[in-house]
Amino acid sequence: TTFGLRHHHQVLAIHPLMSMASFVQAQDKWAEQLLQDTQLFDSVAILGPEGQRVPFVGALLANVSEPLRQALFGEFREGRSKEVVLAQVAPSTFHAILRAAAHLDPKLTPENLVPTMQAAAMYMINALMEECIDYAAKIQTKGIMTVLSAAAKHGYALPHDVHSKYWHKILLHSKEVLAAPSFLLAHGSIILQLVNLEEFEVTEEDLWLRLVEWSAAAVKEPSLLGPLQDRLPEESATKKTRTQSLETSSTEVAQQTAVLQALAGHIRFALMGKEFFCDKARSFLTREDSESIMMFHLLGRSSKKQLTSKRQGLGCSAEEILPISVSATEGQEDADKLPVGGAAWQASAARRALKVKLPYEAQLSKVRLTFAGDAAMWPGWKVETSKGRELRGDISVQAARMKCMVIDTLDSKLLSGTEFTISWKQNATPVPQTYAPVARLEVFGKKSRTAYAIHVVNRLFAADLAISP
Repeated sequence: TTFGLRHHHQVLAIHPLMSMASFVQAQDKWAEQLLQDTQLFDSVAILGPEGQRVPFVGALLANVSEPLRQALFGEFREGRSKEVVLAQVAPSTFHAILRAAAHLDPKLTPENLVPTMQAAAMYMINALMEECIDYAAKIQTKGIMTVLSAAAKHGYALPHDVHSKYWHKILLHSKEVLAAPSFLLAHGSIILQLVNLEEFEVTEEDLWLRLVEWSAAAVKEPSLLGPLQDRLPEESATKKTRTQSLETSSTEVAQQTAVLQALAGHIRFALMGKEFFCDKARSFLTREDSESIMMFHLLGRSSKKQLTSKRQGLGCSAEEILPISVSATEGQEDADKLPVGGAAWQASAARRALKVKLPYEAQLSKVRLTFAGDAAMWPGWKVETSKGRELRGDISVQAARMKCMVIDTLDSKLLSGTEFTISWKQNATPVPQTYAPVARLEVFGKKSRTAYAIHVVNRLFAADLAISP
């Protein structure tokens, strides 16, 4: 019937969309079966130092990795036996590679990311490496310590942009990093870098409590200690092994105390409350350090070994001349010279404003103009944000040919973004052409928290993050 045909066409109009979704699901199911169906397995991987044997479909790996193709199907002994020894690949990493080869989500995690990156590089699986880098860039703050610690433990150098981004997040979210469960599983080299940072924005009491927890866990898992393992007492069963009991013992307490004493030089015990220091910290310190801090708390006497100042955090950026670029509707050649001097940018009725751009967000404090020639300097000017808000301030003469606008403290925080304009303020007389041309434009201010964190990270990387216990 006509109704029947019309109804049939309506079903056909909807069906392809539904079919596509169900077909993709079917493909995923087939791929999952391919990884689990033992009847199809024709190869065996011998994984990790324990030599765990894992059967799999050899063509999957041969299809994505030339080195593994040669190992499985080449003239090597492995090719004849269809057994491949992957001593540096853990089972979790191997399964991530198999899933990627079968067109499935590799199920990357902060825990398996670094080993998977290592294996992808070793066996030339470039697309998987790209997927790992993309995943690494999206890891939340609470997972950063896990990735950094894995890289330190395996001696793997993370891509520079990923590595620097992680430290940037650590500085901006210090409290979250400290409170994360991953902090207790951090590598000793990462712990050393954190406690040594002036910009790590946490209280000394909170930091110490977490270090006590971390050190207790680390002596039970010596691979976490890293460079701090050398600080363990020689007589404490000489570097505790995995086979020993995990229960707290006098040996573990001695080891924990030695680790905390190695970190003590970076902790501001003088900033802790008296009761907190006595109850939570004093028993772990050497007698000399303990008595020194007690003298400070009781009598206010400090020694050269003590750190008595608060960590600076990210709010300590000093005022500086900010790097700028300047543009103008007319006279761009001279506008380009304004940041360094030697310009002769002449204001007129047609060109009254200069557009200034910063490379990062900042809190403005001063705008200084130097004028060329002998003509009168501008009587005044105004600074406006990209949203049209005027920043108030007082303008005064600083030198014979120099005027400076000091921006009000409250208004200095109104700049949201990296662009603003400086425009000549029109008076009745004289006309703009009678004013001296601008020879130099200088902008002063402080980096924002985000910009200062980037600055600190760049400083750390310039020093190669080298921190000694």
